[in-house]
Amino acid sequence: MPQALSQNLELALTYARQEAIGLESKSIQAEHLLLGLSRIAGDPAAEFLRENGLTLPFVMLAVERVLQRQTAPHSLPLAALLEQVHNLSMLDSAPICSTEHLLFVLLSQPSESFVGQVFECLGSNLTVSNGKQFILGYVVADEKVERLKAQISTWQSRA
Repeated sequence: MPQALSQNLELALTYARQEAIGLESKSIQAEHLLLGLSRIAGDPAAEFLRENGLTLPFVMLAVERVLQRQTAPHSLPLAALLEQVHNLSMLDSAPICSTEHLLFVLLSQPSESFVGQVFECLGSNLTVSNGKQFILGYVVADEKVERLKAQISTWQSRA
């Protein structure tokens, strides 16, 4: 039984579809998912990309550069990528597939793949390990903010 997708992962898929149409591609592939992920605001996986210089304009420029090469590298289609996302979320015992799983799948692509070439074009040395450390810190910081908000709310109600 397929797992549910997080709201942000569904949004990334919607954006990926738009990017595929914009690039006149017949199918959604890894590079479109990378572009879609980089469009999301307030998401730990997308923030990891931005923090490492992979903003939407730079990713788009890199995708266009890779597309202009004589021989375009292999790119995984949507179904294969979503299967990898699903498998990774199952390994994590996660209740839903998330953008973090998508990020880790994209970062795991070989250097000769389309996404690997995009990362290389951007001079990016991102790894799954770096991504996990960032996201863990992001989640911990987010939890601290929520606890502080709750404390402030309690203090305000007492005043």
